[in-house]
Amino acid sequence: MQLTQQKSQIQTLQKKVLSLENALTYMTTEFEAEVFKLQQKAIIENQAGKVEIDKLQYLLEMKDKEMNRVKKLAKNILDQRTEVEQFFLDALNQVKQQILINRKHYKQIAQAAFNLKMSAACAGRTEYPRIRTFDGKEHSTNSVNHDLMEAEKWPSTQKNVDIRDLTWEQKEKVLRLLFAKMNGLAARKYRSSSKPPVPDYISDSGEMKETGCLRNRAEKQMAASPFLM
Repeated sequence: MQLTQQKSQIQTLQKKVLSLENALTYMTTEFEAEVFKLQQKAIIENQAGKVEIDKLQYLLEMKDKEMNRVKKLAKNILDQRTEVEQFFLDALNQVKQQILINRKHYKQIAQAAFNLKMSAACAGRTEYPRIRTFDGKEHSTNSVNHDLMEAEKWPSTQKNVDIRDLTWEQKEKVLRLLFAKMNGLAARKYRSSSKPPVPDYISDSGEMKETGCLRNRAEKQMAASPFLM
């Protein structure tokens, strides 16, 4: 009787063990399936993320290339603009030098002519000329500087004006006006004695004052300047 009960208990325990094993197997299978599912999901998300990263990386590279092209273009434009600006500054500098030379030469000729007239008047061959000054005093009524100021005035406006027919003072005004327009300055009606706002002084090193320093001097020389021919 006791043996029968023990066998019955053993069978019951075996059934419970089998049931637990089946349950454990099922749970393990479910767990592994869930893990696999999560792994697949992670792989898909990683692949999608990698695709998005690759896409963003490609866009970044394209933007970087575009930025480099823009920088290169901007540098070329700046270099060309600097060269043109330096060309105008060189032209202005040469014109100023020519103005100084011409004025000095004119004063020498005018003073020599005045001295000849005075000598002739002292010898009684002619009347005394009107007193003329050559020192540039402001209140002089007959200064040689008045003649020099006439060279700056513009005649009545005419079409098809030849640059070669202009005085050096007028050429300077033309260059200054072109320089101002090139820099996008507001258009103004300048008086015959006024100057557009461009540098009034150019150093020997080629740097301009009032508007900042330029880069190295351009290789173009004023000997080939179409404005001064």
